[in-house]
Amino acid sequence: MFVTDGQMLRMNGYDFAHRIREVEARSGGYHRYILGCSSRAAEEDTYRGIDVGVNRVLFSR
Repeated sequence: MFVTDGQMLRMNGYDFAHRIREVEARSGGYHRYILGCSSRAAEEDTYRGIDVGVNRVLFSR
């Protein structure tokens, strides 16, 4: 399981999740659970996470 932040400094959580899914697709490997966290409670963040393969997006308020 990976827990990632949508707004990480060097590589944001969306890019990170996308790269994980690319590696899994190439290797035929195990599908890891990715939990995305964000302090921005915007609907677009949920859709962006789903688009790149995040299993669940949590928001803090």
